[in-house]
Amino acid sequence: MAKFDCVQSRLVRLFGYHGRFVARHPLAVLLLSLSTALVLSSGVVFLKYENNTENLFTPIASRAQSERETLEELFPTNFEMFTPTRVTATSQRSVVVIVTAKDGKNILRTDSVAEILQLRDTIFATTAKAVDGTLIRYESVCAEWKGSCVANPVLVWWDYLQAMNSSSVYLPMPFGQLPSNERIYFDGFIAPGVEENGEIVYTEAVTLLFFLRNDPIEMFDRSGLWEDAVAKQLESTTFGNIEVVYYTSDALDEAQNKLAVSVLPYFCVTFSFLTIFAVLTCLMADWVQSKPWLANSGILSALIAISSGVGLLSYCGIPFNQVVASMPFLAMGIGIDDMFIMVSAWRRTDRYATVEDRMSTALSEAAISITITSLTDFLGFCVAAITPLPADEEKRKIDTATPVERYYPRKVPSVIYRMFCSGGTGGQVDEGTSQSREHAVMRFFRNQFSPFVTGPFVMTVVAFCYAIYLVFGVYGCFNLTEGLQLSNLAEEGSVTNAFFRTSSEYFNELGPTVSVVIKGDVNYWEPDVQLKLGQLMTRFKDNSYLGTVKGSEFWLDDFKRFAESANVSDQDSFVSLLQDRFLQEPLFEKYSEDINFDHESGSITSSRFLIMFGSVDSTLKESDVMIQTRKLADNDSMELVVFSPQFVVYEQYVIILPNTIQTLCIAIVSMLIVSLILIPSVAVAFIVTASVISIEIGVVGGMSYLGISLDGISMINSHLHWIQH
Repeated sequence: MAKFDCVQSRLVRLFGYHGRFVARHPLAVLLLSLSTALVLSSGVVFLKYENNTENLFTPIASRAQSERETLEELFPTNFEMFTPTRVTATSQRSVVVIVTAKDGKNILRTDSVAEILQLRDTIFATTAKAVDGTLIRYESVCAEWKGSCVANPVLVWWDYLQAMNSSSVYLPMPFGQLPSNERIYFDGFIAPGVEENGEIVYTEAVTLLFFLRNDPIEMFDRSGLWEDAVAKQLESTTFGNIEVVYYTSDALDEAQNKLAVSVLPYFCVTFSFLTIFAVLTCLMADWVQSKPWLANSGILSALIAISSGVGLLSYCGIPFNQVVASMPFLAMGIGIDDMFIMVSAWRRTDRYATVEDRMSTALSEAAISITITSLTDFLGFCVAAITPLPADEEKRKIDTATPVERYYPRKVPSVIYRMFCSGGTGGQVDEGTSQSREHAVMRFFRNQFSPFVTGPFVMTVVAFCYAIYLVFGVYGCFNLTEGLQLSNLAEEGSVTNAFFRTSSEYFNELGPTVSVVIKGDVNYWEPDVQLKLGQLMTRFKDNSYLGTVKGSEFWLDDFKRFAESANVSDQDSFVSLLQDRFLQEPLFEKYSEDINFDHESGSITSSRFLIMFGSVDSTLKESDVMIQTRKLADNDSMELVVFSPQFVVYEQYVIILPNTIQTLCIAIVSMLIVSLILIPSVAVAFIVTASVISIEIGVVGGMSYLGISLDGISMINSHLHWIQH
């Protein structure tokens, strides 16, 4: 016991000396504190805001980003021969519009289709003004296929029906065929519906896609301006029969900005309530002992900590993001908590003693509580800073770098109290009158509440309820869903939030399109190699972990059918037929974006095929698709790379749970060590740790009952909840 008590006793004495120093030099401490705060807070002028969703929520050292770089190097997007399934950029410039009927029923009605075509014309007619003053039209920034803007298949079919003077608006399945023999597929552009006699006669939603150019950078900027103009136009456009939600490539990033600003009213309300609560708790029937200024100083110290911490990190170049927006609430809560500890200690001192003695005694009593809180907070933030998600890492840097948050609640309120109150006398007083009167709340919890809860019957009831609480908490932990819902990154009620919710409701049966890249020299003309590639394709299609495969595109399969009557037994004849005839056919021209040739040797240096997955309706299945396709690629004898733009998001699902468990376990161990050192009782240290663990079980388990997923944001909030206790 002594080895623990020696740390506690030394800490108590140190805080006692500190209290005397503050009491002796109040003005110097106040000026030093405020000047330091002013210098640190001035860093806010250098504040940078990070709103790139991919950068914030993609794990550091992301394999998906590395694979995307490989794919973009081998198969850069060709905006002259653009096909949506071959997009590699998650920030592809585009405008995506989902149209539903206002009555929530069939969209395939003449009046609804007429308004959809009117919507299309409105978008086409939208113009934006470039920096140089020129007008930006859709035709000048659209992604093209053979000289024309990439068309939406549903709109192409309806235009064809209008040209044929047909009153039908139904869509043929599995595809529509134009007079030019071009086939039009509608998968992914309409919600699942009702099919009769080979036609879709009922569907509740239609997607319109308008792809734009990303490259070069000047075109990227011009496309962005046109996107913004379309968003403004759609925001002010209404229709009688259809509802329109839309999404642009910058919409989620802009939603981050709005979400960070939207927290300000909540902070103001929180600040007001905390101020009122703090003032009320410092009021007593005896107005001499009522110290509302002390409560206000506690609030002020927390605000100073917030501005100082943000300013310091801004000086260091650490950007602010929407996850960090929760930091002020945490700082206010912890700062005011320490203030209450000091107030309680101050009230228990001899009110007729000198200010120096009272300050020393109060800080000595508060030493252990404040130090445990500060040290566990600091260690918890340091441990959590190792998270691989940049958004959470920056959040922890902000919080870890605010030791001033712990500094000011101990010094500023004490100094202000010394300056604004009549602290003590130092004269002789009658015995028994020297102690301060206790607050009514303190007396209630000591004299009424404590005997009540320690009674045998109440303790039995509490133990029973606690057991039920743990059972439900543990059950909830094992049924917690994982993964970040993109709709949660946008403010409730916003167009972006509505878009993701609508997309999830009507288009959740369309999974990712995965590119499988075959690198290196492969003798594609050899039958054995063709058989091996066919088996590889089959392994991707038939893997039970990957779910339904809706389709695939492999140039070699179509080429083998095309060259059935030709002799292509060697490299020269194979490559010659492939380049000169196969890739020149209109039906197969798209495959020119899937094959790279070495023009000197005539060999194929790399190629790719596509796998289109069906319904992936849970984050577990989404992560399985990524994990299993990578496993198949890694275990194959050929050098393969697999990638889908969705993998950039899926990677977060894989690391969230193990990272959450890791950080919580390390934090719990850290807290236990601190408790063992600072609390002179091993049993109490373990009880305190167990109590906090049980609270966290309830918090995490309760998330599943409330429908809250475990993602990057809820992970940090659950960790911060643990730290606060």
